[in-house]
Amino acid sequence: MLKSIKNLSNFNKIIYSAAIAEVSQASLDLTDNTLSLDSNGTFKMLIIKFKGSVLIYNKLPNGYSIRLHKNTIRITNLLGRSLRPDNKLFDFDGSFSIVGVKLINFSGFTFDIEVNDINKLKLINNSKTNLEDSTLLFVESYEEESLNVVKSKIDDDSIKGLQTKSAFKNGYTGYYNYSPSKNVFATGKQITNQSTPIGKNKVEFAKNIIKKQNIKIKTSGAIYKEPSDVKLKRDKKLLKTKDIKRGKY
Repeated sequence: MLKSIKNLSNFNKIIYSAAIAEVSQASLDLTDNTLSLDSNGTFKMLIIKFKGSVLIYNKLPNGYSIRLHKNTIRITNLLGRSLRPDNKLFDFDGSFSIVGVKLINFSGFTFDIEVNDINKLKLINNSKTNLEDSTLLFVESYEEESLNVVKSKIDDDSIKGLQTKSAFKNGYTGYYNYSPSKNVFATGKQITNQSTPIGKNKVEFAKNIIKKQNIKIKTSGAIYKEPSDVKLKRDKKLLKTKDIKRGKY
């Protein structure tokens, strides 16, 4: 089925390259804890190189995938859809400094785009207008904390809003979603209490997938209700502790 998703992407590349407005101007805006894209068209893929360690909170609409490998984030538009009106890609916690960004259109045309890092500008402006010791200590503290955060990860890498071109082995057709990190396909545009696994054991699906979404699901007479990703919350809390500054973690 992974091959089917790749085939869908290649098929859409042919169809959408003629129908979608190609991006000729674009910029990434990094403000507070949000990364957004300002562009004059619809992109096929963004490749973001960065420094630091970051916890990413996916804000992409249906039809987009987001993958993280070491210090590279790859965002792919599988269905040729526009971003939401706020143009958000994701929110984040931790240290996140963008090194470079490439944008790829459906036609294959690729170019580098500029990054407007409002966070850095704020720090620079603060240091220029207020050179008191307290400000300098704040900047040093910020840099020290940024160097000692937890391993980079994404809260939800699932691809939502996909639709079958041909039936699954079990005969299912219609909307489905896919979680690359769990290698699980499920019915529906996204995980809900009505979702069922495609080709996976239902009990294991309830324990390992549904619990991440904080949703109830009834399977074989048992109801599972688990808290949302506790480890992710713990990692976020670690970003603010003094132990991190001391290099304990």
